[in-house]
Amino acid sequence: CAPFVLGVPVISRDAFAYVAQGTLMHRGLDPYRVPVARLGHSALLGAVDPVWRHTMTPYGPIGLRVEQFAVWVGAGNEVGALIALRLISALAVAVAAACVWRLSPTTRRQFLTWLMLSPLVLLHLVSGMHLDALVLAFLALCAWALRHGNTCLAIALAVVARLDGGTPLSWPSRPCSAAP
Repeated sequence: CAPFVLGVPVISRDAFAYVAQGTLMHRGLDPYRVPVARLGHSALLGAVDPVWRHTMTPYGPIGLRVEQFAVWVGAGNEVGALIALRLISALAVAVAAACVWRLSPTTRRQFLTWLMLSPLVLLHLVSGMHLDALVLAFLALCAWALRHGNTCLAIALAVVARLDGGTPLSWPSRPCSAAP
């Protein structure tokens, strides 16, 4: 697990786009109206996949606040923000794993443990610092709340999960034709 938590992002450069969007918000700009290219030439912008440089964010308001929080925790430093995102992703996967563990019958716990430690989860969610880890955690908490008869909490968690991801209904976002 340690290489996935401590190493650089692999498979995807989305984490750099997250930090760039968080930086926009940290500077008072709206990622729904301003593309990350507005940050100007920098190492951070160079690390963002060109597909996302001139595109508005496809993520929901919860995800954007998490990105902004990571930049704040990192004191505006890109490396600090990446570390914060990594910790948030690892914590989200741990929360999801704990929920799934508690919800599953004893006979399936070993399988579920291996599933949560699979390369797909570790590479995509933890190492890639994907916001999908938060969606997974919110949905696992939703299932836990339902199991314990708290329907209102389950509905609230499902709504938060939807507000975090945003991808199914808002992606692909339209390219920016002209920055305001």
